[in-house]
Amino acid sequence: MNSQKDRGLLKQAAEALQIKDVVLYGFRFEQENPLPNEAAEVIQQQMEGWRYQKSDAEGPQWLQVLYRFGARLVQPGEDDESVGETYYTIEAEFMAHYQFEDGDLSEDAIKLFAKYNTKHDVWPFWREFVFATCQRARVNPPEIGLYSGPCE
Repeated sequence: MNSQKDRGLLKQAAEALQIKDVVLYGFRFEQENPLPNEAAEVIQQQMEGWRYQKSDAEGPQWLQVLYRFGARLVQPGEDDESVGETYYTIEAEFMAHYQFEDGDLSEDAIKLFAKYNTKHDVWPFWREFVFATCQRARVNPPEIGLYSGPCE
């Protein structure tokens, strides 16, 4: 998001949308193999993705953005391209509900908002989910840092 146009579209979307709720939409935790001892080398892998749905009916307009995060702890493989056994996988989807406060937005503005702003809105929920779930499962949590925005 380097262009002035993108920044303008994102600002327009941020002014037009108001967050109403963030809900846990789905999740998965699977411990596939016993964790190694403290000194063992492990690799942490991350994934994320998103999609959105905008209302098109008469009446109050809304936007729902579904953001999916995942992390897994794996054993290093024989080379840099492969991994060994997976110790555990944790995934969660969060749905952010927004209401249009002012007018309509272009698809480009909505996509930028969903990609950058929604991630900022749901990231604290993801971090809390990971730490709470790992605590209940009695496994060490992966590193999930504070979200500081895009570095593009």
